[in-house]
Amino acid sequence: MNEIINPTKIIFGIDSLNFLGEEASMFGKKAFIVSYENFLEKMGIKNKVQNMLKKNNVDYFVFDKIKPEPDLSLMENGRDLFKKNKCDFVIAIGGGSVIDSGKGVAMLSINQGACIDFLDDKKIKNSPLPLIAMPTTAGTGSEVTKYLVFADKKNKKKFTIKSEKVCPSLAIIDPQLTLNLPKNLTATTAVDSLVHCVEGYLNTKSNPYVSALSLMSVKTIITKLNKLIKNPRNLKLREEIMFSATLGGIVITNARTGVIHTMAAAIEPYCHLSHGEVVGRMLPKVLRFYINQGKCRKEMVKMFQYIYGQKINSPEVFIKKVEDFILDIFKTNNFKDQNISEDLIDEFIKRVFMDKGLPEVSPININVKNIQKLFKIVLYT
Repeated sequence: MNEIINPTKIIFGIDSLNFLGEEASMFGKKAFIVSYENFLEKMGIKNKVQNMLKKNNVDYFVFDKIKPEPDLSLMENGRDLFKKNKCDFVIAIGGGSVIDSGKGVAMLSINQGACIDFLDDKKIKNSPLPLIAMPTTAGTGSEVTKYLVFADKKNKKKFTIKSEKVCPSLAIIDPQLTLNLPKNLTATTAVDSLVHCVEGYLNTKSNPYVSALSLMSVKTIITKLNKLIKNPRNLKLREEIMFSATLGGIVITNARTGVIHTMAAAIEPYCHLSHGEVVGRMLPKVLRFYINQGKCRKEMVKMFQYIYGQKINSPEVFIKKVEDFILDIFKTNNFKDQNISEDLIDEFIKRVFMDKGLPEVSPININVKNIQKLFKIVLYT
């Protein structure tokens, strides 16, 4: 039996932003707009968003204090302002951090507590309030995922709430919103999506639906991302990469992420890299660890054949292609430049074992020996 999850309504394509006002009016009379500081002005869409809402008799309050890797306290502040301004629903316009913050506000506004209290999703007693997600990056897939990522910066921890309840009600995905995305963010966010799809494809929870979406997305990103980086104003390429990112979000909602993302959550508070670069640097070495344990060999051969239309016998050929792709973008595939102390590995291992669902989907055994080896390989070789 295969279960397929996709609770978010999706409006995708060029000019889909134009549907915001009409769609928003279906969720209430006052929107709580979540974004980065002065972001709507910088994007040149502030007046358009405001006018569309006003035309449809929707009032709004703007909460533009979001920063990358949002702290749990930020979501609590958002909740307080949401209630104070008597809002009905949330509109999140930005990257994954903004959309995750929107998820947090929508959840906390109707459930008493802080994000840290809902790591067990059974404690989310009330369905979060409606959320419209409008991504301005192409990578996290947060606009369609069941994941809410937040940080506890005081204690250098990163957590994820996993629940279908936090999926946005609606995703409006307009590739024009990514046209001004800098080249480095274009690259790192797309690589995050690539890792989503590779992990989802290789996880034991994969199914024909996940496989089809994963293969399509991986092929698009590997063959077209570098073209987009060289031609960042190419709207057709923007649309293709953004579609792949959304597919990646659907993939991990159905098959979840794997050991790469779980390990990355432990590493990231101790390095100065974006999430996409962390998981990207890890990808080739984790894939090689898989095949050295006799895992996923056929799947990697199949991915290569789908992407390049050529038959191969060894999955190492696929891994080398991935490695070259990552090196071309980030110029390195290790963490030697981050000076992460080996003394932290025991703490990192404990963090991995907090992910109770990982052993159920991982192609490799999740035990101390394997995870310790992986951290040493990824960080120091």
